[in-house]
Amino acid sequence: MPKWLFLYNSIHLSISSNPAYLPPASDVPVHTITELMYQVAQGMAYLESCKFVHRDLAARNVLLVTRHFAKISDFGMSKALNFGNDYYRVTSD
Repeated sequence: MPKWLFLYNSIHLSISSNPAYLPPASDVPVHTITELMYQVAQGMAYLESCKFVHRDLAARNVLLVTRHFAKISDFGMSKALNFGNDYYRVTSD
């Protein structure tokens, strides 16, 4: 399955299952899904430009602020760094 189709299906299920955003039994238009996918792609491009690696992009980590505005998040992967550390290195034990 192409990645864009997987993301489309994931976002469609996330939006359509949340009654706060859509009335029951309504379909999400393709242009709305495309708009949200574009916003997620732009957000990932921004993170890349800042030399960040997200490592867990999934529909569960896309917050829908409104029907037409998405934000990337990932509270499960956050790390607290000591003062003076700009990054952390993952090592295998």
